[in-house]
Amino acid sequence: MRKEIDSLKHFKRVFKDAKAQVVRDLVEAIKGDKYWKAMSKDYLFLLALSRARLPYGKYYLAKTTHFKRVLVEEEIAKYCRRGRVLMVRKDRGNLIAEKILSWEAFVKFMRRDCKEKIEELIMKSDYKLIGKRELAYLIKEKDSILKKQI
Repeated sequence: MRKEIDSLKHFKRVFKDAKAQVVRDLVEAIKGDKYWKAMSKDYLFLLALSRARLPYGKYYLAKTTHFKRVLVEEEIAKYCRRGRVLMVRKDRGNLIAEKILSWEAFVKFMRRDCKEKIEELIMKSDYKLIGKRELAYLIKEKDSILKKQI
């Protein structure tokens, strides 16, 4: 119980502008050991529980929910923090994080319709860390692509 209260205080400090419910959802997702399947079969969304500091070949190791340890690519390891969402690719038994989303961006992404198009844009984008601002740009880009198709 004490640890739960401490983590709630920690994330309230980290997400100062976020609503209390969003922060509580994050703490509950960590406590519930959650993960989410992506529309593409090769990808998963996992919550990071630690920074990626331990070198492992050309990758770094980070603790996550559900799968415990994940390999993080070297160029995105510096963005890996507790409470961020890792977009992980399954590769021959290994889980390799390719993109990192902030919790707020992930919640916004999950609430959107047309997730397949946004997910595809996230995979193709050059962004390594996707926050609310980058996600808003990708959604705007998706909307302009859909208008062109009509």
